[in-house]
Amino acid sequence: MPTIKGDLPLALHIIATTCHVNFRLTSRSLSSALTTETKEQVERILGVEKKKPSDGRLDWLSQQLSELRQSSAVKQVAVGTACGWVSGLVCGKFGRTAATAVGGSVICLHLAQQYGYITINWKRVNGDMAKAKKELEKTARDDAPEFLRQLQTFVVENMLLASGFGGGLLLGLASS
Repeated sequence: MPTIKGDLPLALHIIATTCHVNFRLTSRSLSSALTTETKEQVERILGVEKKKPSDGRLDWLSQQLSELRQSSAVKQVAVGTACGWVSGLVCGKFGRTAATAVGGSVICLHLAQQYGYITINWKRVNGDMAKAKKELEKTARDDAPEFLRQLQTFVVENMLLASGFGGGLLLGLASS
């Protein structure tokens, strides 16, 4: 087979330059068949960026998720369900406590205003709420598409883990 640029086969070069697909060398057979130099050439042709060094905690989490992705489907669903159940349980307990605290505070403020202990400037409150609403809408409009894209990528790459987490979250919320 004719080659160009060292060990890179011509067919692989043609495929790499004509396909505009986000190509990843994750297949073990492909990775083991290619030399390090060939992998670098393919990555350079495809425009794959090298990972930048980051926080050690994120590297550890990425490594754990990578190992989990390679494990059995049962293990992925079990880990996702366990994490979801714990998250649901915690959210249920703290959510109930937070709702009680906020509701009680609103009732106390209303009673204090009604009996004349405090005076609330409602025009100022409404103006501040309108400003906060505009800022929140702007932030959501700017950041939401990127967040949703990252979430979709994560869910697609970790389908079993995510579905187990969703089910576990519902179980945790129901059991709290």
